[in-house]
Amino acid sequence: MPRYCISKQNSITVRMVISVIVLGGAIWLAELGGPARQQAWLLETGAVQHGQWWRLLSAHLVHLNRAHCQMNLLGLLSVMFILWPVLTAGQLLWAVSVSGLTIGLLWVLLQPPGPTYVGFSGVIHGVLLYGGLLMIQRGPGWFGGLIVAGITAKLSYEILFGPLPGVEHSIGGRVSMISHCFGALGGALAAVIAGIARPWCWLALGLCALAILPNLAFEKSLRHPEQVSGHATD
Repeated sequence: MPRYCISKQNSITVRMVISVIVLGGAIWLAELGGPARQQAWLLETGAVQHGQWWRLLSAHLVHLNRAHCQMNLLGLLSVMFILWPVLTAGQLLWAVSVSGLTIGLLWVLLQPPGPTYVGFSGVIHGVLLYGGLLMIQRGPGWFGGLIVAGITAKLSYEILFGPLPGVEHSIGGRVSMISHCFGALGGALAAVIAGIARPWCWLALGLCALAILPNLAFEKSLRHPEQVSGHATD
């Protein structure tokens, strides 16, 4: 019998850690690509309409600047620390993919050509909500409920008061609050499709959809072709 053996639970943890390292590494390598990489990967409605579909997902890997990238990497690590007891590598990939694609598709459907989007925080909102709903089902339910309530409270704060103080100054750009709603909606959608905590998932899905409306009105009131970021701190 081998002297070194990884238990099933430990192997799940190892795969999870590897997945986070790969994801974080991809974000960091994209940052090292500089402005040229950012321009080639950012999300812009007109570019996607002309066939550049990769931007629906690639935009989440590029950032406004080094500080923006580092803050999102810290956010990713924080979320993984919170969710590692319930989230597997496959579930992480699922939540990231659905949240990222939801943000990209809704951006193209609801935003006019001109404004651009970069950043990973919209996806982080989706993964965190997905993990909270999963925790409600698998336990501890009270902690999962706290996560879902926290995301709801943060989105509500942004609707009423705008981005958290100091965030836009820190990242050197405007925060796209609507992308946080898109990402959270994607996380709830991923949970619904996966059959997780159905009543709570449908409630979260409805709340996220409602949160999009005032943010959409705010985005339309700006109508500036300025680059925006999905970054925000929790």
